[in-house]
Amino acid sequence: MHLFDWIIVVSVMVSALAIAVYARRLVRSVSGYLVAERSAGRYLLVVSNGMAGLGAITIVAQFEMFYDAGLTANWWMLLSIPATLVIALSGWVYYRFRQTRAMTLGEFLGQRYSQRFRVFAGVLAFVSGVLNFGIFPAVGSRFVMTLADLPESIWIGVDFPLQPILMVSMVGAATCIVLLGGQVVIILTDLLFGFVTMLSMFCVISYLWWWMDWAVLVDVFESDPVGHSRLDPFSSARLAGFNIWYFAIGILFSFYATMTFQGDTPYRAAPISPHESKMAAVLVEWRALSVRLMMMLVPLAAIILLEGGGNETLKQAVESKIASIDNPVVARQMTVPAAASVLLPVGLKGAFIVLVLGAFLSTHDTYLHAWASVFIRDVVQPLRSEPLSDKGEIRLLRFGVVTVAAMILAISLLIQPSDYLLKFMFLSASIFIGGAGAVLIGGLYTNWGNTWGAWASLSVGAAVATVGVIGQTFWIDRIYPWLSDSHPNWLEPLQKVLDAMTLGLPGIEFPVGDQQFPIDGQWWSLGTMVLATASYILGSVVQGLFMGWPTGDVTRFFVDGVNDVQRESGKVRRMLRSLFPSEEFTLGDKWIWGAKMAWTGGLGIVFVVGTTAACFFQVDGRWWATFWNGYIQATLVIALVTTCWFSVGAVGDLKRFLVRLAQNISDADD
Repeated sequence: MHLFDWIIVVSVMVSALAIAVYARRLVRSVSGYLVAERSAGRYLLVVSNGMAGLGAITIVAQFEMFYDAGLTANWWMLLSIPATLVIALSGWVYYRFRQTRAMTLGEFLGQRYSQRFRVFAGVLAFVSGVLNFGIFPAVGSRFVMTLADLPESIWIGVDFPLQPILMVSMVGAATCIVLLGGQVVIILTDLLFGFVTMLSMFCVISYLWWWMDWAVLVDVFESDPVGHSRLDPFSSARLAGFNIWYFAIGILFSFYATMTFQGDTPYRAAPISPHESKMAAVLVEWRALSVRLMMMLVPLAAIILLEGGGNETLKQAVESKIASIDNPVVARQMTVPAAASVLLPVGLKGAFIVLVLGAFLSTHDTYLHAWASVFIRDVVQPLRSEPLSDKGEIRLLRFGVVTVAAMILAISLLIQPSDYLLKFMFLSASIFIGGAGAVLIGGLYTNWGNTWGAWASLSVGAAVATVGVIGQTFWIDRIYPWLSDSHPNWLEPLQKVLDAMTLGLPGIEFPVGDQQFPIDGQWWSLGTMVLATASYILGSVVQGLFMGWPTGDVTRFFVDGVNDVQRESGKVRRMLRSLFPSEEFTLGDKWIWGAKMAWTGGLGIVFVVGTTAACFFQVDGRWWATFWNGYIQATLVIALVTTCWFSVGAVGDLKRFLVRLAQNISDADD
């Protein structure tokens, strides 16, 4: 890598360290360490929390998806936009949870069900979260090594692998950020990385769009086999990895599992008010446009390079990088990063590495803080007879952060998923969220949900998802070899059962073989959700019939505080009405709401028209090529506008955030 690229990387990292050291003086209480005194505005949340949700592993996982499915993945992702809008504008789960004033999900579960259940849920959430989190360091460090052209090993008296050293260094840096000042330092460093990332993404997107030969890409896609098109979404049913079923299940889970994944718990409790939380959720989809465009264009450029028959020198350089990786799963994951490392020029390569490092550190500092907080506040504290002092709680939280860091490093050295990263992460998270979705929705929206149902839902969900994780981890090396050697007569009946489960629908395949676990993570997670929901309903009904139904209305768990900063109405509005602006909306908020509705409606019309045309008329690949070309250019313009808009808004929120922390304006009852 060029010296100029290293200067860019080192400059941003040193700046982040300086901000972290400065920001620690702003932390004056447990509330400040945990949730930044609930002082974050919408734009600060959009930029900072957007980085926490990005993650180096997410970039690699999205690269896998777009390289495998091409442009068709983006079409089916349009299905999720109305769902995201409904969740954001209605405040589905978020609004009611924020009204409870609970700092963590477990705190609310303890109020709604029981303290024993809170401890059980806390342990389960912690185990599931750390297992899910555990593969992040390995993937992120390998990503950086591939981009920066780092060697596989270095000489330190002996020839030692570089990746473990890099993992420890990167996780150690994220750990230091959390130890310095908790959520306050996390928000401010994530904001820096967010600003740099938005600029880097726009530069990378612009360069790759200029470099790409669109005609070559279209020719490559038109040579795809029938049913495996990466251009025409209605000729992609045979794509085994990411077809319409994958995205349909994801949309269902976006409603079911809202707020159950606790990796960003401190950010959820950091907004000034429930309304600011809602507006941040409304705005975040626009910020995601530039992120999604970058994640799509880099794989498309890799496809042109590797399949387009162009520059053979660059192609051989990429193939050489991939061939140097012994593990075929890791080699598949690093295909697009290897292409990016040879495609990006000096300067842009350094900016892209900063983007990846920022995504890595932002996700890791947020998750380290979140999972340590979950364990301390939802497991340790409920078991103590006396509450911890402020200093004692912060000291214990810091110890928890270091412990979580050590655990994820160990997991990264031991576990290598065989499925696509997105699907493995989904499945491992389902150990908790598979049952927690029913528990949280039932706890916030029903009067009849009760403790037996909650215990049943989490227990069944954890058991089913754990079986799936074990299957994914050991199928290739142990389970399938054992079956084929000891019980080969079981394989054919197993395949027949799985074929019957597909109902003959196109795009659903559960092959029994030595390459992967028959049922992928997405479908297994769906089964987990269905069984856990049925268990919640059944358990609640049984307890209601034999032990009596709960008394009182669910709204007794809400705290309707009103002050001049929060401007909360405290009303529990009906779902349909909540899709429209309420008295909390300022004039500017209403303009944002209107623009969001117009954008979503426009995309909805595009999706309906495109789907109708594909179903009733002969739409060839050239039509889709023209559509995608226009879509990318329009998205590029919107990405530029929103990048400027959110950057200016975040600067204003930052000023108010620092003033509020300096004046220590906080509500002890909030």
